[in-house]
Amino acid sequence: MTKPLDQAAEASHTTGVAFVVAAALSAAVMVAMAKELVHGLPAGIVTFARFFVQAVLLSLLFVVWRPKGDIRPRLSYFIRGALLGVSALALFSSLLFMPLVDAIAISFAEPLILTILGAAFLKESISLRRSVALIIGFIGALIVIRPSFVTVGAPALLPLAAAVCTAICVVITRAQNGKEESRPMQFWICIAGAVVIGCGLLLGSSGPIEALQFVIPSSNQALGLLAIGALATGVQMLTIAAIQRAPVGILAPFWYFEIIGVTLIGVGYFSEWPDTQTVFGVCIIVSAGLYVWFREYQLRNQ
Repeated sequence: MTKPLDQAAEASHTTGVAFVVAAALSAAVMVAMAKELVHGLPAGIVTFARFFVQAVLLSLLFVVWRPKGDIRPRLSYFIRGALLGVSALALFSSLLFMPLVDAIAISFAEPLILTILGAAFLKESISLRRSVALIIGFIGALIVIRPSFVTVGAPALLPLAAAVCTAICVVITRAQNGKEESRPMQFWICIAGAVVIGCGLLLGSSGPIEALQFVIPSSNQALGLLAIGALATGVQMLTIAAIQRAPVGILAPFWYFEIIGVTLIGVGYFSEWPDTQTVFGVCIIVSAGLYVWFREYQLRNQ
């Protein structure tokens, strides 16, 4: 009687992995489109559209979802929305100065940062081997950051800032310990992200920050902004579907397909060939991240 159940679980896990790979590759396309758009529009406009369009699409999907339980907004939703809004703004802003693969590789230091913040604020233990992996991972991030920092200066740190904001958001979510309805949470987070970036555009339109200047997009740019919001929604739906079918510990490593996707797009579309130093740094970040996830998965199983 257990064999069919094992086969069913294996099939479910396989489907979950397929969903998360699709989500990772969709995210790669979304970021590549953002890189294309920020060369003609301020990053704030691109970021606002990403959250606003996603919020609109999620509100329409509420008709299908009909979520149960408490769907009212919470303060923690808006805090996380603000963090993710700043994270996306930082990442999209960096794409104006950096090669696509460099920016995404640095942002993938997020699992390493998350492990440190989890230990500091959630009292999650970090073994010696995981500590070594964290140090090695940050060395990999520095290897990728260094040539970009020499070339473009402070903007090379923007993907790292994006990773920190995302990690703080995840820590807040973990602290809730599964007490929230995921779909309303995602909706309100998108609303908060759009509001925060929208306020930034209103306040910064007359200021010196180029990323927050208000510019009316052309018709082609508007289509691109809609596509980014639609892709962001698709990434979210695929991720939720994947988590419903397989444990996060199994799914997490497959998010590195995003780095593969942005590398191929960077080479094929933007003619951005990663140098040896970048490839070496990416390999270190990926290896360290995979090890941290693997150890966390082992410990949870024990």
